[in-house]
Amino acid sequence: MLSPIFSLTSTALLLGGLHALDSDHLMAVTALSHRQHGSRQLVAFCLRWASGHGLTLLVLGLLVGLAGIGLPKSFSLSAELAIALLLLTAGGGLLWRLGHDLAEHRRCHHRLPRHSHGWFGTGAEAAHRHPHLPVLVGIVHGAAGSSQLLALLPLAGIHDATTILAYLLCFTFGTLLTMMLVGALLGQMRRHLTPHPRLTLGMRAVTGLGCLLSAGWLLRGLSL
Repeated sequence: MLSPIFSLTSTALLLGGLHALDSDHLMAVTALSHRQHGSRQLVAFCLRWASGHGLTLLVLGLLVGLAGIGLPKSFSLSAELAIALLLLTAGGGLLWRLGHDLAEHRRCHHRLPRHSHGWFGTGAEAAHRHPHLPVLVGIVHGAAGSSQLLALLPLAGIHDATTILAYLLCFTFGTLLTMMLVGALLGQMRRHLTPHPRLTLGMRAVTGLGCLLSAGWLLRGLSL
């Protein structure tokens, strides 16, 4: 028979993995990593996002679970608004660059070069300019999703410090493992799309529109 602590931590691991697959997480990571190329860079990008996300949940979880500090509703609402604005900016930026590339394509009357200002761009340059960006986005995502996760702690009757810490660590580890897989899959997908500029442009359009739709969904929820 499984022990309660094992059941709790395995559940936290599974929930953390599922939590990483939230649409706003995937859209933000996909859009913001559009200048990264190669599975290694993309996995590193996703790990930085997961580290920011996990650190936020650990800090807030310990404050709520141990110190009994309640988070105001405005806290998570402000974080969700920030995520919506970030998705609007990222999605709009991708679509604007897509329009710019298509205009350049028409002027030049030839296919877009493989390393144009498209999805694959100069990943190393962008990583050097904004290495902290995925961490900051992960922090905001962690704050936005904290109310849902932390609400589970009292419902599950978790009051012991060790148990709370184990739950939060397993949840974070589940999120981290899933995001590693997401980064690896993105890297493989972009590698296979590199020789096909039209498919690349199509995926950029889908990503940009997905960001805008996710932002609209978040804003709709905030207005209800």
